[in-house]
Amino acid sequence: MGKLELMTSVRCQLGFTLLEVLIVVAIMGAVAMAIPNFIGMKERVELKQAIVELQTNFNMARMVAINRNTTVPVTLAIVNSRVQVAFGNFMSSYAMPSSISAVAGTTALSFNSYGMLVGVAANVQTALTSRNGQVYSLQVTPGGRTKWCAGPTCT
Repeated sequence: MGKLELMTSVRCQLGFTLLEVLIVVAIMGAVAMAIPNFIGMKERVELKQAIVELQTNFNMARMVAINRNTTVPVTLAIVNSRVQVAFGNFMSSYAMPSSISAVAGTTALSFNSYGMLVGVAANVQTALTSRNGQVYSLQVTPGGRTKWCAGPTCT
């Protein structure tokens, strides 16, 4: 095989075809659109986990009050830019994830030895807000029952 035949039989590709470039751009666009949704999903999951954990701990504080025949206080406050939940000396306090940016509504309540809220005649709401502005609420009835819902208030 001569030098001329070798050069004509092997084609050198020096670039990409238009189709290859369009496919890469489409893939990059899809990934760029998915990243913000993933970040938002992570914050929604953390917010839901925080409200469910708060409901569980409210129920635990209620049961501690009944079992020990005493009053158990529950307090939510922002400490060092994080929502802190405290239960007096009866249970360990904890900090919520940093993606929870605010707490609103009732931030202090107490369960008595009957498992009921002290000094409350109507349902109370506690709302948690994430950094992206999504709100989940926890409702506590005067009888101490709890339920959570997506949104600023439970109905």
